[in-house]
Parts: sequence; C-alpha cells; structure tokens
Amino acid sequence: MDTSHTSWLLAALLQGLLEWLPVSSSGVLVLLGLPYREVLAIHLATSLGGLVYLAARRSKRLPRLLIGWGLLPLVAGAPIALILEDTAASLPPSTLETLTLTLYTVTLLALLARIAARTKHSKPRMADRLVLGVFEGLAVLPGVSRSGVTAAYLAARGLDPRIVTDAVIASGVVAGGAAGLYELLAHGAAMDPIMFTVTLLASIASAWILSSIGERSATLLSIVIVAGILASMAAHLLLV
Repeated sequence: MDTSHTSWLLAALLQGLLEWLPVSSSGVLVLLGLPYREVLAIHLATSLGGLVYLAARRSKRLPRLLIGWGLLPLVAGAPIALILEDTAASLPPSTLETLTLTLYTVTLLALLARIAARTKHSKPRMADRLVLGVFEGLAVLPGVSRSGVTAAYLAARGLDPRIVTDAVIASGVVAGGAAGLYELLAHGAAMDPIMFTVTLLASIASAWILSSIGERSATLLSIVIVAGILASMAAHLLLV
C-alpha cells in the first residue's frame, strides 16, 4: 500500500502516542501500510522518548530502572523473541491467532482476578523481572501489545501502580531500542527524520499520560489496561 506524507506523519504520531499504552502500536502502523522492518526501526524514537521522560522524572533511579526492568528482562526474553521471529513466518495463521489470543486471555484473567481480590500491594521480586522478559519475548507475536501484556502481568502481581508504569516504560526503552538498532544495523531499515521527531515527542507525551494514570489510582490503571487488552483482542479478531 502506498502511503502519502500525511499518512506517514499520522503513523509517527500514533506510534508515539500508543507506545506506552496497552494497545499494539506496531500493529496499527502495519495496517497503515508501513513496512514491518521500518515499524520496528522506529522503536528507536519511542525508546528515546521514554528515556527522556525517565531522565526528567526519575533521574535518581534511572540506572536502577534501566538495569532492573530493562536489561534483566531483555536477557530473559531475547532468546524467546529470536526463536518466535524465526518460526512465526512458517506457522499457520490459525496457530499464531491462537497463541496471541491465549496470551491476551491469560494476562487479562490474571489481572481481573487480582482486581477482584483487592489485596495489598506486593513488592517486586527478581522473578518478576525474568517473567516480564518472557512476556516481552512473546510480544513479538503479531498483534500483541508489549506494554499491554507486561503492564497486565505486573498489575496482576499487585505491584504499586507507579512501579508498574515505570517498569513498562523502562523495559520498553531497552527492548524497543534493541529492536530498533537491530533492524537498522542488520537490515538497513530507513527512518525519516521528521517521522522520527514526531514519534519522539509523542512518545514523551504518552509516557507522561501513562505515569499520570498510575499516580492517580491502581484501579484506574487496571481499567485502562483491561480496556486496552480488550480493544487489542477485538482488533485482532476483526483483522485476522
């Protein structure tokens, strides 16, 4: 599909705004006609936007956030992502659809169970970072929102909503940056400077929106996550 300059700018804006929210931003861009490789490459802009936000709002905890919620999950999830990326193309569409919807369903049910339990907040554990990496690896499945499934898992674990939002952004900074660099270096994916700038600015705004929701209440954040996952599931069912 040919894309006009206006469509590319719209795609850049959507990529930035949706990156940290529980909706598959990459899926939206592919639907708009952007090549898959360029969609991955533009994650460099959203990663930089998330980094700018964390540096401004969480400067004292920035190294700990990037290592604890970024690098450790990446180490756990990278092998899964590479295996899935290599095998996804050879799998029947029905199998991919089943895997995607199963992942959404499991995280959604876990989050709903947590909301119903109304228990106190839990403290993050090392296991949370490793499991988060597994979810990030599975998020390479077509139509899966990385931020959606990771936020749902952390919220279902009962972590403080501010920790949830910081973890989602920090993990996206590292994982998205790694994916973008890989596409640029390994496949030579192109990136328009204007599109990069628009995505960067929109990504900063998106990070601020998500953090503001998390700072208001855990219930509101859970509602946003559930709504995002349901919307992603509905879109996936309509488009397959």
